[in-house]
Amino acid sequence: MKITLLHNQHVNTISSASVIERIHNKLLVAGDDSNYIFILNTEFQLLYQIAIANFTTNENNRIDKNIKHDIEAGFLFENNRQIYLCLLGSGSRSNRTHAYILLIDEHINYYFTLDFSKLYDAILLQLPKYNELNIEGAAIVNNDLILVQRGNLKQNNFIIIFHNFNVEILLNKDIEPLSRLHFNVIEITPLYINGAIAGITGVSFIKEKNWLLFTAAAEYTMDVYRDGVIAGAQLFYIDMNITDLATWQLQPIDYLFEYKIESICYQIINEEIILFLVADNDNGSSHFYKMKLIHE
Repeated sequence: MKITLLHNQHVNTISSASVIERIHNKLLVAGDDSNYIFILNTEFQLLYQIAIANFTTNENNRIDKNIKHDIEAGFLFENNRQIYLCLLGSGSRSNRTHAYILLIDEHINYYFTLDFSKLYDAILLQLPKYNELNIEGAAIVNNDLILVQRGNLKQNNFIIIFHNFNVEILLNKDIEPLSRLHFNVIEITPLYINGAIAGITGVSFIKEKNWLLFTAAAEYTMDVYRDGVIAGAQLFYIDMNITDLATWQLQPIDYLFEYKIESICYQIINEEIILFLVADNDNGSSHFYKMKLIHE
């Protein structure tokens, strides 16, 4: 596979973009230190924004790192012909364990929050000792839900799989069923970008092709809290048509990004696969990419 750049744009008015999803011709963007969901067109022009939280912000409208929700993963799901967006906190601190559920209709409406703390505690117990939780990607893959546990210089990447996941559980405000969900944890063979260990930062499932795309970044940090210097970012993939998914061997796509790519979504137009990516620059701004994916 290869990718070619169609358009990229720096946006100072959207802080720390960490999730991007698409519904029709609208892009839904969340930041890890913002009270808002931003709705853009596919040329990255801001259409409107809606509030999902009410944290105190600084003069740049950023939530302080010590109290932020740290939304780092998101996915769309359907139930009874309604489309919803689920946004997940990273779980890297006790105040970062909430899910935000949004109803998507003619407009995007904030719905409610769910406390994922018990589920996150259960996941952490299944990771190797001394690992810290840092959920940075999520996707519905056929009937399963997968979450990505991001690695760093000290810990590997992991995939958490909830087989035959019932999305209705996300619309039930009773949080107890969440803590009883069964899942498998799979360790990923270490990834490298420019010779540096890379952590997976996002995932998207192209269901029409049965491909999984992953965003990853090499960041010089030893934990899940402190940011580090970025050595580069890259895309990886699994072709589920020819690869034994049990092995989870991610293949690189030969294109290096300067910024820390955090999330990815796609659109198929006239049989061409268009990718939309966001980068969190850790400085209060975001960078957007529009690219074409070519399968050779």
